[in-house]
Amino acid sequence: HLFRNLSCIFFDDLYILLRGESAVPLKNWSFCINDPENGRKFWSVGGKSTITEKLVWDGRGNNGELVQSAMDYPYVFTVTDALGMTSVAEGKISVDVLVIRAGDVLKMAVPSIIFRSDSADFKTESEIKGGITDAQKANNERVLKRIAEILNKFKNYTVTIEGHANNISGTDTEENEDTVMYGKALKPLSQERAEFVRQELIRNGVASERLTAVGRGGSMPVVQRSDKDNWWKNRRVEFILNK
Repeated sequence: HLFRNLSCIFFDDLYILLRGESAVPLKNWSFCINDPENGRKFWSVGGKSTITEKLVWDGRGNNGELVQSAMDYPYVFTVTDALGMTSVAEGKISVDVLVIRAGDVLKMAVPSIIFRSDSADFKTESEIKGGITDAQKANNERVLKRIAEILNKFKNYTVTIEGHANNISGTDTEENEDTVMYGKALKPLSQERAEFVRQELIRNGVASERLTAVGRGGSMPVVQRSDKDNWWKNRRVEFILNK
């Protein structure tokens, strides 16, 4: 088999062009986009014998869930012929920072900003034990630079930076008190992280008087505690644009 590379361009939708060549008839094919953290199938399409060459993806999973901002979603394109021979092409689809309208409010929710455990900084492994990787720091800086660019296009809006955490125990103790089991209390930690992000945005050219930092702790989860595969979505920074 010869399978050419996937090509894609982001507009409001993602346009996907697929190609496949085989000396014998095809039996089936599938194109799957997977969750970037837990690897589970997020969106998929497939068929038999003839490949659908032009696909349009609106950025939502098969369950209607919207993609997360500033994440790389892996894809797998699989084709099997009538003789049982299978070819696979893999890659990643990069999602930009998304500005979402919720009623009268514009907001960006970004789970890809990674902090050092129980800390509010981007110190790396080379700087301190337990630090984040150089790649994670570089991604953090790239994402915040992009967010600063977007915020500077909405200069008539003030911005509330909200730090959100994942309350594993589901108790107020984890929110407000340091513990041996769960580490630093979530509300003050999320406040420190929101303030750190605020300072980074100022460094990237956003006017300080437009920015307010608030720590929400784990009080506003987007997934339930029972959904461990998606806990990572609760650990996020949200940017609320207020007219």
